[in-house]
Amino acid sequence: MASSPSVYDLISQAVDTNSVSEMNSAISSFSRFEILASLSQCNHEDETPLVVAMKKNHLVVFRELVQIVKNEFLVNVESGPTCSLIIVKLFSNKIPILELIDNMVDVGEWQCDVLVSAMSWWNFIANSCIESHSIPRQAKITALELLGAAFFFATIYNPDTDCLLQQTVYGLKCWEEATILRFYPGELPLPKIPLGISDKIFGSATEFMSLEKIEEWGQELRRFEASNQNFPSLRQTLCIQALLVLNRICSQANPKPSSPCCLYLESLFAYGTYSLYCSSQYSHVRFVICTYLLLLEQMTGFDPKMTNPRAIQLFNYVLPKILNCFTKLLNRSDYSPEQVEFSPADCLAVIKFCTTIATFFPKPTVFSSPHTPELFRRAWHFISIILVEYFPHQLNDRDQKELEKYILNDIRYNEKDTSTLLHACMHAPVYLRRYCSYPHLPLKSIHLFLELGVDPNATDNYGRTALHILAQLRKSYSDSGLHQRMFKTLVQAGGHLDMATPEGETVISMLKDTTREDDGRHPYFDSVINGVFPLSCICARVIRQNGIPFHDDRIPLNLQTFVSWHSSVRGQSGTQDKQ
Repeated sequence: MASSPSVYDLISQAVDTNSVSEMNSAISSFSRFEILASLSQCNHEDETPLVVAMKKNHLVVFRELVQIVKNEFLVNVESGPTCSLIIVKLFSNKIPILELIDNMVDVGEWQCDVLVSAMSWWNFIANSCIESHSIPRQAKITALELLGAAFFFATIYNPDTDCLLQQTVYGLKCWEEATILRFYPGELPLPKIPLGISDKIFGSATEFMSLEKIEEWGQELRRFEASNQNFPSLRQTLCIQALLVLNRICSQANPKPSSPCCLYLESLFAYGTYSLYCSSQYSHVRFVICTYLLLLEQMTGFDPKMTNPRAIQLFNYVLPKILNCFTKLLNRSDYSPEQVEFSPADCLAVIKFCTTIATFFPKPTVFSSPHTPELFRRAWHFISIILVEYFPHQLNDRDQKELEKYILNDIRYNEKDTSTLLHACMHAPVYLRRYCSYPHLPLKSIHLFLELGVDPNATDNYGRTALHILAQLRKSYSDSGLHQRMFKTLVQAGGHLDMATPEGETVISMLKDTTREDDGRHPYFDSVINGVFPLSCICARVIRQNGIPFHDDRIPLNLQTFVSWHSSVRGQSGTQDKQ
């Protein structure tokens, strides 16, 4: 009779398939001790299940296994030696340290409610590395420098002074041990190779190189501890140093990682967001924009299929933050294109990066919220509109061509998507009026987008065209004449007035609800509402409202599309059916 598979065999099987559900089901009948012991077992190539998962790039199951080890360490002090053995095996198996740390340290652990346990876990990883004799020296140095940076950025989210002090002590300890290893007696020195970085973000700051500097920060920290005071200037200094460390390690990684470093991205995002809310000065907002731009730049050159979902999600969050920065700059009381501290080059850079990043969003989306990619695209659409409307004279011919190229790329990539630049144009006057002293109606943007090929009859996720939205928002526009110009531009470009939403509402029926003659309705809308639809629209409505089949080969494909535009609900056209 064949023996039952061991817990090690079952976990190995789940690792091979990258299935968390399979693994949880398989190990449910085993004790915590048996499970942890199996994670320290090796195959014939001296690889533990975690090592195999990491080498196969099966990150979902790898992170689940790390969580098992972490939880066991936190609840059972006697498991320390086994947990340490598992960590040492990981770090001594020629796995890129940057990718290893990136999948063991998560920005979510910086939240106050789980920060204490996260600090204990990170410190345990650091001590396991320091005490091991089998982890290569360079791997130890890299791991400790990355962990030190993580500790310093944990201070951004933590208001508790005692916890801040402990985190900073841990971070300085990691960097001190790493620096000692670089110049270990009897070994060849491994000095840092400094890396230049944007002076817009870090000014004249350079990365520390000596133990003396770490000791100086330690003394400053002890003075704050003795006086029971917070230490914002030292925190700021150490966060900048952490970014310099992360930038150097990520830039010099060999081989190049398959995904942007999430720890670096999350640190940049944390630094920019914290800085944005700490100061409302306009010069400081420009600094935050530069920080976010550096974050966006990290996405270039990576394969979307290999990119960590955490990185993709973070790029989605940062763009609305940039839009918030731009609208803050436009909201100056002394606004004028010449006076505002705003660079069209920044706008163009954002649009460029977003064109690249858009290809990282899978279709259909795998994000928890179905609106996440839509929010991302909406934000960069608004940024495009700001650039076209507010700074047309500051773009030279080359910049203008670049802008048009990026917009064309977006149109082509999202050809069958349900969200277009035109929809953003309809919302832009209402959105920008909340932030800008002198909001423009985006007529230049509408003309440019139409010239570049945006479909005026494309629908959003609710089945609405740009004309539907414009008709709905009539009361939100303060100037009926400008509203009429936008509407007329779309109609002249081929926007279809009889196109229906899934609820059967047409542009005309919406106009009748939102514009009244006694409200000063523009005469143009009287002619639209009281106009006569062509026979083709009447026929299409008859087909739809009577349930007459029109798909397959019954009529040409272009006519199938035309018929499908029309309402299947009787009495929704909003005009008289005259021939």
